[in-house]
Amino acid sequence: MTFQANLTIFPVKSKKSERSPDNSGFLEIKESELQSFIRFLNTCDREENYRGDSIIKLSVSTWAKQMRDGRPYMQGNVKEPYKPDSNNQTQNDNMPF
Repeated sequence: MTFQANLTIFPVKSKKSERSPDNSGFLEIKESELQSFIRFLNTCDREENYRGDSIIKLSVSTWAKQMRDGRPYMQGNVKEPYKPDSNNQTQNDNMPF
């Protein structure tokens, strides 16, 4: 039941005001990944953020890239957060080292 989405973030060429974002971009989810993504959203554990809102956390990884014209951008992926296998954790807890 895993999914993966791609993330691309570009620096804004010209900010319209001080409050304009520094970067903007896209989150792309392949149509073939939609059912897995929806299943994850419906069944994943919820957490509370610092305001007490119920939230869903996703894992985000990015890499610094460079466009052909030399401008920087970030490319990455979004997926389910890593959760160690509880069976492995139990086995590791029994190791003497």
